[in-house]
Amino acid sequence: MLKLEYKQYNYKYPDFFSNEKKVLEGALNTNVDIIHIGSTSISDLGGKEIIDIMITSPINDLKEVRTQLIKLNYQHNKNLSFGDREFFNKDKENNHDRIRIHLHLTFKNSPAYEKAVLFKKYLLTNKEEALKYEDLKKRAIKEAQGDYKKYRQIKNKYIDNLLKHI
Repeated sequence: MLKLEYKQYNYKYPDFFSNEKKVLEGALNTNVDIIHIGSTSISDLGGKEIIDIMITSPINDLKEVRTQLIKLNYQHNKNLSFGDREFFNKDKENNHDRIRIHLHLTFKNSPAYEKAVLFKKYLLTNKEEALKYEDLKKRAIKEAQGDYKKYRQIKNKYIDNLLKHI
């Protein structure tokens, strides 16, 4: 597991996402939507240097997509999957840069999809809130002291509270 640490925004993030999206589009045999979510999808927002990708698929095709992702060497992490979202991860080299990818598989308009899209749109249109979120992530990394579960709990509590009020 990678060390839990804060990194400044890297202007290569959009390229990392675009390159992986092309790989996914070429390999997935079903009608999917692939979107960039998370901190790396928001210009100038620092974070853990992880490219978060959400794939939405027709609900009847989820099993097929899951199988195809595993063939692409994505690790299916059932412990981090919940409700309507399945979690996968992969470490990848991209032009001599090592990058971690977190992939979230769900169906279109699922609660997980709606939450991710709403949060991203809010941060994109509210720079002040994006800066507050960045500060929260820095504090959460320090408070969690390397414990990813604790980090996610702190971050998710903030996100859930924010989304209740917008």
